Amino acid sequence: SVPEDFRFSVKLNKYFTREKRLTEAGDKLKLTLEPIMELREKLGALLIQLPGKLDFDPKVADKFFRELRHSYEGEVMLEPRNLTWVTREAADMLT
Repeated sequence: SVPEDFRFSVKLNKYFTREKRLTEAGDKLKLTLEPIMELREKLGALLIQLPGKLDFDPKVADKFFRELRHSYEGEVMLEPRNLTWVTREAADMLT
């Protein structure tokens, strides 16, 4: 039980960010998102925390985030911990 205006933020499983380093999405991502979507109007944002050792790779990132957007239309909060993600190229791709 939470207040009416309360929203949950859910962190994406580190399987995608640390273990697979954004190289896997597809059906596994869809299955991971299904129970999260059960929060419905109580879902605030999906948090994606990237490990500090994960460099921005435009091909890998583009593929992963396109697949994410195909399966999830809600808000996404990205927490990059590597400066290679703080570039115009990365910002343009994420937009």
